[in-house]
Parts: sequence; C-alpha cells; structure tokens
Amino acid sequence: MSELKKEYVVWAYRLLLGREPENMAIVNTYSTVFRDTRELIWEFILSEEFQAKNKELKISVMTPDCIPIPPSRLIDLVAGNLSILWFLEGGILAKQAILNLLEKNGFDFDQFSNVLDFGCGCGRVIRNWHSFSPNFYGTDYNLELIEWCKNNLTFCKFSINNLEPPINYPDNKFDFIYALSVFTHLPKTLQIPWLEEMRRILKPNGVIFISVHGNHYKNLLTLQEKQLFEQGELIVHQEEIAGSNTCNAFHPNQYLMNNFAKVMKVIDIVPEGALGNPYQDAILLQKI
Repeated sequence: MSELKKEYVVWAYRLLLGREPENMAIVNTYSTVFRDTRELIWEFILSEEFQAKNKELKISVMTPDCIPIPPSRLIDLVAGNLSILWFLEGGILAKQAILNLLEKNGFDFDQFSNVLDFGCGCGRVIRNWHSFSPNFYGTDYNLELIEWCKNNLTFCKFSINNLEPPINYPDNKFDFIYALSVFTHLPKTLQIPWLEEMRRILKPNGVIFISVHGNHYKNLLTLQEKQLFEQGELIVHQEEIAGSNTCNAFHPNQYLMNNFAKVMKVIDIVPEGALGNPYQDAILLQKI
C-alpha cells in the first residue's frame, strides 16, 4: 500500500472513531475492505451532497498534513464544482506537473528563493508546498479567497490584486511564478499586459509556468472560431466578465510564439501537460 493511501486510512480512522489505529494490521485491513480508502471520508462527510447542504463546512476537517479544507462554497467558486476530492487531488497533480516541467528543463525548485502563486484562489496548489524551501506568496483578485488563505495557510504570504495590472510587488522579486488557469480567463486586452507585469516582478533568468486552453479545447469553438484558431488567433468567449470561469480564452501555439515569445523566452510547451487543470497545455517561459 502506498504511503499516501496509508496516511488517508489513518486519517479516516482517527476522524470517525476518535482514536489512532492500534497497529498497522488495522490499517491494512481497512485498505482491503475499502476500494478507495478515501471514500470512507468523502462519502460520510465530504460528499458533494453533504457539502451542498453544508456549504460553510461547519465540521472542522483537515487533510492528514493538518491543513484546513476550505468551505465548499469557496471550492465551488474557484473550481466550478463541490468536489473536495478533486480540489485536493487536482492540487497535488498541479504541484507535480510544475516540478516535472521544471526538472525537465534543468530547474531545481528548492533552489528558488521566492515563489508566487498568481491567481491562488483558496489555496488549491499552494497548500502543497508547506514542506518546501522557498518563501511562498499568493495573490488573487477575490478578497474573500485571500482572507481565507491568510487565516488558514499561515506558511505563505497573501495579498490582493486587481483584475488589471500593476500588482503590488517590487521589480525582480520572484525566481518562479506559476499562473494556473489564469490566462485562460483573461480577455485579449489583458493577456500581454499581465505577462509583461509578470516579467517585471521576475528576477533575471526567472521562470513562469502558465496553463492555457490549447488544441484539446477546439471542440468548444464554432467553425469560424476554429479557422481563426488554426490561423494563430486568440479566441475569447464572454470577455465582458473577465476573470470569471465563464470567460474562456483559447491559445493556439502560434499565438504564443507570435506574442508571448516577444515578452519572454518560450522554453517549453507541453500539450495537456498542466496536470490538475484537465487537458490544459503547460507553458514554461523565462525572463532573459
């Protein structure tokens, strides 16, 4: 049994029975009985049905690493659904995607000094860095999400940003920035200004990981939009509600190379490589 799975069995036992498991034989038994040991928790307390009825999550629940789970209403706001299981697993997958792409391109995450989660929401990804070396910062334009993070993810520093740049950080502050499912919800007029702002606060040779809607999402476009997409045009739906999950931007590779590459060096593009943000492409850029 994997260590992560054992951890969740112990957590389930502790939460439901109020005591530690007497020995590992009990843990192994539980792992055999339950197809997915986490279902013991999700179905009993963290099910979507339960969360729909208790959106403020009155029961105090933490993950095995003792980090609180946000209220379901906040999870729904950032993820578009009430699944705490996906909120947690998606965050872990996103962390791993970041580490994988950095390592592939010769970067050591633990050598960074300052890391920014741009568009951190209620901490889906940043919560997973608690045992890593850098100083962590998170920013979002939703004050309620930032307040929750400030009160619950105390190993990070959080601040609010506006929908439009600038952002309240000095020049050359960060070694690494990641923006997951952020540029996917920006209008055309804010794509390059925000990328330029990210460049300003990056140190020389600093890098940024961005996720975008690439070729996988072409089925969401009209025939005319698909033709423009194939010609390298950025397509944006409902620009009037920029920053929301309903505003969606679709980035062809040609657009990235014609526009993003003018701001920073494009190091790598991995189709559908932004794990935890299903089917989004992963882009790694560097300030030269």
